[in-house]
Amino acid sequence: MNLCLESVKMYLILGAPGCGKSTLLKMIAGNLRIDDDKTFGGNVTINGIDHDDKEVHWTNLVGYIDQIDRLHSLLTVKETCDFAFKCRLGDHRRGSMPKDDAKVSELLQKMDDEDWLVTILLKAMGLEYVKDTFVGDDSKVRGVSGGQRKRVTVTEMSAIGVPIICYDEMST
Repeated sequence: MNLCLESVKMYLILGAPGCGKSTLLKMIAGNLRIDDDKTFGGNVTINGIDHDDKEVHWTNLVGYIDQIDRLHSLLTVKETCDFAFKCRLGDHRRGSMPKDDAKVSELLQKMDDEDWLVTILLKAMGLEYVKDTFVGDDSKVRGVSGGQRKRVTVTEMSAIGVPIICYDEMST
């Protein structure tokens, strides 16, 4: 297989069960497990950066959302997304922003105080009204619905700021 995917576009991969859709996404994301009974050849590059480049952390470029939601059931929706944002990005300041500009620093502080990115993502995903509800699980902890739980996973991954996200089976 040979693919060339363009920037700023969204792609949909369709195929019969077992044809390799998840395998392809895991390969792009760098999550493909290679066992003795599997072979793998070739490479994945993003803008000329090879997956094996030791100076680049692939997880800073590509995120992968599995078919199975792996969320902590006793965190609320907002806590889950806040945790992902704070662990990965910390705050709203990015490297290219001026550090000595008082107006920029004031705006960034306001964004941090208001949890701006997480709040916007929760609104965009239709989760704002359940932000204080436990995520829950299928057996012990009552929480949001299965469809909402999937949207929490997508929001959580969107909050970490990677430019490429591979969504595996988003049909909940």
